[in-house]
Amino acid sequence: MSTTPEAVDPLLDACGSVADAWAGALIGGVRVNSDPWGSSEWDASDDVMSMSAAGLLRVQRSLAHLSRQLDALQVRVAHGIAERSTGDDDDLARSEGYSSATRLIAASLGTGFGAASRIVSVGVATAPRQSFTGERLPARHPILAAALADGRMTLAVAALISTFLDRIALRASTDELNDAEGFLVERARHVGPDGITRLIKRLEAHLDPDGVEPREDALRAARSLTIREDRNGLIRLTGTFDPENGAPIQTAINALVGAALHESRGEHRPMTGIDDGGIAAPLGAGDDGDTDPTTRETRSLGQIRADALTAIAQLSLASTDAPPALRAATVVARIDYADLIDSLDSLAPEAASSTPIDKRGSGYATIDGISTPVSAATARRMAASHGVIPLVLGGDSEVLDLGRDRRLFTPAQRIALTERDGGCAWPDCGMPPSHTQAHHIRWWTRDNGPTDLSNGIMLCSFHHHRVHADGWKIHIDDSQTWFTPPVHLDPSRTPRRGGSGLTRAPSTRRRSAAPGKPAAPGNPATQPPPPVHATVSAAARAPARADARRRARNDRAHVMATT
Repeated sequence: MSTTPEAVDPLLDACGSVADAWAGALIGGVRVNSDPWGSSEWDASDDVMSMSAAGLLRVQRSLAHLSRQLDALQVRVAHGIAERSTGDDDDLARSEGYSSATRLIAASLGTGFGAASRIVSVGVATAPRQSFTGERLPARHPILAAALADGRMTLAVAALISTFLDRIALRASTDELNDAEGFLVERARHVGPDGITRLIKRLEAHLDPDGVEPREDALRAARSLTIREDRNGLIRLTGTFDPENGAPIQTAINALVGAALHESRGEHRPMTGIDDGGIAAPLGAGDDGDTDPTTRETRSLGQIRADALTAIAQLSLASTDAPPALRAATVVARIDYADLIDSLDSLAPEAASSTPIDKRGSGYATIDGISTPVSAATARRMAASHGVIPLVLGGDSEVLDLGRDRRLFTPAQRIALTERDGGCAWPDCGMPPSHTQAHHIRWWTRDNGPTDLSNGIMLCSFHHHRVHADGWKIHIDDSQTWFTPPVHLDPSRTPRRGGSGLTRAPSTRRRSAAPGKPAAPGNPATQPPPPVHATVSAAARAPARADARRRARNDRAHVMATT
């Protein structure tokens, strides 16, 4: 009768716990494959789908404990292989055709060299030692070794703690090292690898204050940022920043992301949830149903971050407090004059209400410094952005048109628009005034829209894009903004009340009814004026189009976006 080695008893106990938890989790008891030939397609996934929720969690926890017990034996075996692969004639790794114990273990476990190296290093740090006289000594990190053997410590966390203790050993006293080891082992059960990493950074600064500045210098020297355009036309940013330079970047982006997530979950806008993967999730059956699919948040967390960085860059380029080089920066988009005119023709009133703007028109534009062409709609949207000056050049680069009297809204106008809209005027958007720009309702370039308060609106970058891309109509009625969706989003084209000012105390002045709706009984307010649509009369454009087509062969239109 064979005797089970004592060293594997914890592993066998963990296996028994998994079997018990598995059997107890099954609703209706254990199912046994009765097919004597073993041809049934029934497998573990069938069992899992038959488990109760509480039972499934018990199985997961028992499997995690089993995995930790297996790790404990793996590091012991790895240490044994390393001890027998020291380069002498009986080198175990070389006898198997490998240059080192780490290479042998990596091949055996099917892991990378780095993972195998961590297994060996933890094995060496937690194995009992022997003095020159043959006396048995405790492990280099005995508290860590005990936690690992008891199944209270994962291999990943043990590697983090062991590496830190070895790194700090020459700069801390024995008592300090023992205290640090005990503290980290105790906290590891509660905070996991990420939390341990943060604690290690704080402990290292506490135990070795003189080393903070050299480490800081090394991090600062490693900072970098690369910007490239990939083959698909995406602009890829890869950055590494030291704490001092990375903190304002992270803070600014997180502030905008936090505002967007707050609004997506807030009482004023119960439109979507954000799942663990950062994806905007649809409402469940248990929600209150007070939703508006035409205005709800649909961006993933990564998209919100990208939009936040874009908004920060746009505001920086438009800021009068920016460095001189930044204030002088210019984004230039170029489009054929004929394409620009054709794209405007496609925006005739009869087609504007039923077709998204991004689907209308033809031709394309290019942006200086970017090889990937963009649509004519994007060029028009850039021309409508804050800080854009349209510049039309003839065939010989003769300046034919340089805007009109005043393209940009003045600071006083921005203050007035902010007072009215309270920030981004899109229904329930939470972007504050500092992250919005003043835009023309009737476009400056296409509609000859004036730069005045009746034609201005505050929008964040993302919702400015949605207004243009989807074909929303905006008008102002009694200092209240109204957004009318296109037919393809809402066949009834019911206007949505906009303006962050909705969260303020209500005005004592009566408001008129929503556009297209009758006034409330007893309300002396008359019907609001017809919406100001962002379209241009075809008759008014006819002479200009005819003249433009005669010059289209040689003329080029340069839309310069200065932000």
